[in-house]
This record gives sequence, C-alpha cells and structure tokens, in this order.
Amino acid sequence: MSAAPYTAPTTRHHNRNPEQGVQTTSSGTQINESIETMSATQPTEAQQLAEAQGQIRLLQKQLDQARTASQQGTPFSEGLSNSATVKLRDPEPLTDGGSPSFENWQIQIEDKFLINSRMFDSEQAKMAYIFNRTSDIAQKHLAPRYWKGPEPFTTAAEMITYLAEIMENPFEAQDARIDFRKLAMKEEELFSDFYTRFLHLAGVGKIPTDDLQPDLYDKLTPALQQSVLPFLDTLLTSKALAHKCLLIDKNLRRLQQRRNQLRTVRLASRPVTTTTALRQPVATSTAPLVVQATLPKPATRLYGPTRESTPIRKNPEDACFRCKQPGHLAKDCPELPKPGTDVKELVEPATTDSDSEKDQA
Repeated sequence: MSAAPYTAPTTRHHNRNPEQGVQTTSSGTQINESIETMSATQPTEAQQLAEAQGQIRLLQKQLDQARTASQQGTPFSEGLSNSATVKLRDPEPLTDGGSPSFENWQIQIEDKFLINSRMFDSEQAKMAYIFNRTSDIAQKHLAPRYWKGPEPFTTAAEMITYLAEIMENPFEAQDARIDFRKLAMKEEELFSDFYTRFLHLAGVGKIPTDDLQPDLYDKLTPALQQSVLPFLDTLLTSKALAHKCLLIDKNLRRLQQRRNQLRTVRLASRPVTTTTALRQPVATSTAPLVVQATLPKPATRLYGPTRESTPIRKNPEDACFRCKQPGHLAKDCPELPKPGTDVKELVEPATTDSDSEKDQA
C-alpha cells in the first residue's frame, strides 16, 4: 500500500465587515439595558413581603365579616355587598307618650326603616310594624283607621303624623322655657347631670345660642361660679364653659373626698381617754326622810301698795257704801252731811248726860 501524500491544512481567512461588528456591539448593549430594566422593575424581597402581609390582612378581614354574617343569619355575599347589615333593636311600644316619649319613639322607628330597609320591602310591612310597636292608648287611636274605617291609612307616614297630632304637646316649647328659667344646679348634683337637663330644656325651648353661655354661668352653684370666675373671660362659648366646669367639678369633689378621708383617719387615730371616778361609799341612814315643801314667795311691788295689802270690799245686793242699806248709792245716801254743816259737829261725838256728870264731879 502506498502512503497518501501529506497535505498541509489550509487556513481560511474570514473577511470581517466593520458594520457587522458594530451591530454585534449594539445588540449587546440592548441586552444589558433590558436586564437592568427588568432588575429595576422586579420587586424586592421587602416589597414582596409587604404585599403578602396586605393580602393576609384582607383575607382576615373577609373571614371576620363571614363570621359576623353567619352569627347574624345573613349570607356572606350580602354582608360584603351591603354595609348596613346590623339589625337594630326594636323600640319599646308607644303607649301614652310618657315612656317612651313620642319623639324618641318616632326617631327609633325612622332609623329602623332606614338601616334595616331590606326587612320592609312594602308599605304594608311598614304599617304593620308601626301598629305592632304601639299598645294601650296609642294602639286604640290607630285601630279604627288601620283595619276598618271610613279613612283607612295608606302609608306609614300617615300613621306617624296621626299619632303626632294626638301625642305631641302644642305648648311643649313654652313649658320648656318656663322650666329653663327655674333651672338651677343643686349643691350635691353632678355637673354632668345638670348639664344634660340644661341642654335638653334649651333645645326643646329653642333658647338662642348666644344666651347659653351667660345662662349656664348664672345657674351654677356659688362654689362652682367662684372657681370658674378667673377663667370666664376666656370661655366665650357654652361648650367651653361646660368643659371647664366639668373639670373643676371633678377636682372639687375629689378634694372633698380626700378631706373626708383625712378626717376619718384623724378621728380613728385619736386616743380614747376614759376616766373612772372612785366610788364613795353611800351612807345609809335609818331616819325617816322628811320632805319640806317651800312655797314660792309672793311677788312684792317696789312702788305703791300691793294689791294684797288693800282689802277688797264686797257690796252684796248693791248696798250703799256709807249706810250699808240697800236701795240707793253712796252719792244719794240720806246720811250725807247737808251743806253748811260744821265739820266739828260731824267729827266730835255728842256728849251724854253721864259724861256731863263726870265732868262736874
């Protein structure tokens, strides 16, 4: 076998186009830019964690809504679509407008129709609900026109208006203004309780807003007025004055309670001193007990004779004080001396014969 002749490898020389090199370089640059753009737009780990936590919170909220809807007997889809899913409590039946009052009852009825509107899909349902939320006197007023009557109710608004004409007091505002003038805070009354009555009467009586601040100050207790007086120039509204009074009232009651506690502790810590006197032996005597009664002395007058010293003369049967004979008075007594009679004759007694003989002897 003859060996094959050796042939040297041939080298191929590729002619590189300069434009083709430029294109290769530009394509590499574009790839780098796209990589940088992707890395910039790609969220970081912190952002991914925040998004995950947000999704967890959203799922937890939906789970809570589902639990609440299941407890209330409402489908979950309805709970998500309708925000007003809370069932309001039924108002107390209206009787005579005392408790509850007609105004409060009307507010509760209207709120019930608004919040739980899905429960009242017709006007007849609203009318039936109003009739069932009344009793006694109020229901007696509605009964003739609700079931049978010449002018039956057609809407729930007619029923409420009809009750308003009967239950509402036409002089309510006037009575409230009279009570507002008489209103005054008591010494032991809390300011919060007093302020509640103040606002109620002011609202019903339609007291002007500009008069509320001075009226509120005038109706406070003297102690509270004295405490608020240094700040009265800065308290330009009734709301600001009420807020200041509430703080001061709480502080005053706290100080009074503290004083009472200290007084109780002081009295409890005071030592109790008990003095025991030595008992002396009681002397017993066998002598009979003699009780001497002392009569009160008669009262004596300082000037003039006493009434006891002058005897009181009694004149029975209207007898004369001079001759003691009945039938005439002393001024008409026949024994009165006649005019012209000598006084000596009346004073000197008449001499008898025996007296004259004695004088001669």
